[in-house]
Amino acid sequence: MKRPRPWPLVPWLTPALLIAIAISPAAAPAQEGKDTKKEPPTAKADLSPAERYRDALKAIDKSMQEFMTAYRAAKTQEERQKLIESKYPDPNKSADLMLKIAEDAPKDPVAVEALVWVATNARGPAADKAAKVLAKDHVQDPRIASLCSRLAYDDSPQSEQLLREVIARNPGAEAKGMACLALGQRLKRASEAEADKGKADAKSKEAEALLDRVAGEFADVKGGRGTLGESAKNILNDLRNLGIGKTAPEIAGEDIDGKPLKLTDYRGKVVVLDFWGDW
Repeated sequence: MKRPRPWPLVPWLTPALLIAIAISPAAAPAQEGKDTKKEPPTAKADLSPAERYRDALKAIDKSMQEFMTAYRAAKTQEERQKLIESKYPDPNKSADLMLKIAEDAPKDPVAVEALVWVATNARGPAADKAAKVLAKDHVQDPRIASLCSRLAYDDSPQSEQLLREVIARNPGAEAKGMACLALGQRLKRASEAEADKGKADAKSKEAEALLDRVAGEFADVKGGRGTLGESAKNILNDLRNLGIGKTAPEIAGEDIDGKPLKLTDYRGKVVVLDFWGDW
C-alpha cells in the first residue's frame, strides 16, 4: 500500500490571534464622550514567518496524529481503505500555505525551509514552483542538501533543473555530492526506459560520469546508511555490469545433486535462472 502524505489544517485561530481580537479597540466597549469610530480588528495575527511556519507544521502533525488514531481504531481493512481515501492528510493542501510563507518573506531563513518542505512532500505544480524558486534564489543554501537525495525518483523537469543548478552553483560538498548522485540515478533509470538507443546511450554515459565524480570527489560524504561513495559504486556496478545487453556476471554454486556448477559452463546455451528464498 502506497503511503500517502500529510495535509494541514490552516491554524487561523492561534492563541496570538485570539489575544489580538480580545484587545482590539473594536472589541472594547464604547467610552462615553469619546469618538467610538475605530479601525476593524485585523483578520489574522501578526506572526513572524518563523511562527507561521511553526504553526503550519504543528497543524500538519496534528492532522496526521488524528488520522493515525482513526486508522488504528478501524476494525476492518475496508474501513482503513475508506479512511485513506477520504481522510489521509494531503500534502498538496498545505503546500499553498508553505509557498505563501516563502513568498511573503523571501529573504527570511524560514523561506528555504518552507520551500524544501513543499518540494519534498507535495507533487505537481506546487512542488514544481518550489523547485523553481529554490533554483533561482536559494541554490547556494546548504540546507538544500537534504532535498537533493529525495529528488532521485522525482521525474519532473523542474526538479532535474534544480539538481543541475546545485551541482553548478552550490559550494558545499554535501549538497553538490548528493545532487550528483541523485541526478546520476535519474539518468540511469531514464536510459533504461529510453527506446531510442542513441538517447539511451547518451543518458547512460552522463549518468556514469556523474557517479564516477561522486565516487572520486564526494566519496566520504555521509549519505543514507553509509557514504555517497559506497552508493555510487553500487549503482555503477549495476550500470556497467547488470544492464540489458551486458554479459552476465559469473555465478558459482551447486546444482540439485550437490555438484559444483558455474554459469560460464553454459555459455552459448539458453539458461533460465530462478532465484527464490524462504524466510
